[in-house]
Amino acid sequence: MKRVSYLAIVGIFILSIVLTSCGNLNKQEFEQIFTEYKSKNDQILVEMNAKITDLSLKLDAEISDRKTSVDEAKKAANDSMSFAEQGDVKSLEAAKSEDEKVRQDAKLFAQKAEENAKNFAQAEDKKVRQEAEKVAREAMNKANSASLAAEKAKKDIMQIGSAVEKIEKAQQQTKKSER
Repeated sequence: MKRVSYLAIVGIFILSIVLTSCGNLNKQEFEQIFTEYKSKNDQILVEMNAKITDLSLKLDAEISDRKTSVDEAKKAANDSMSFAEQGDVKSLEAAKSEDEKVRQDAKLFAQKAEENAKNFAQAEDKKVRQEAEKVAREAMNKANSASLAAEKAKKDIMQIGSAVEKIEKAQQQTKKSER
């Protein structure tokens, strides 16, 4: 989550540097580009929060299942203790076997749950990082396009200015030759 925030801040910073360096964007164009970038960033954050909530619910369910398995193991242990007190050797062995089975199942379940949670978190982190990078690239492309358009406009203005100067010089020479 912090990575995404840092990426968003860096993206906004880069966008602001690029936009201020071209100097020819008007406020409305800047606000439009910034609003698009912010809305995409907000959408990513909403999606991340939804996925985090979903993951939290899944983890809560897994914790509940683990507690149930632990309770079953405790019950099996208590049963084995009561069988031991009664001196029933066959029942004690059966209870120990069941207790061991429940413990192994609980341990296996916990390992799988942990592995699934890690895999899910890694996949979601990768998706979020890719989306943030995509949004940053799009913002940079728009900023570069705006900068190129500003440079072209500047060259066009310089050419028009040069043409105006030539016309003025020609008019001045015409006026001098008429005198």
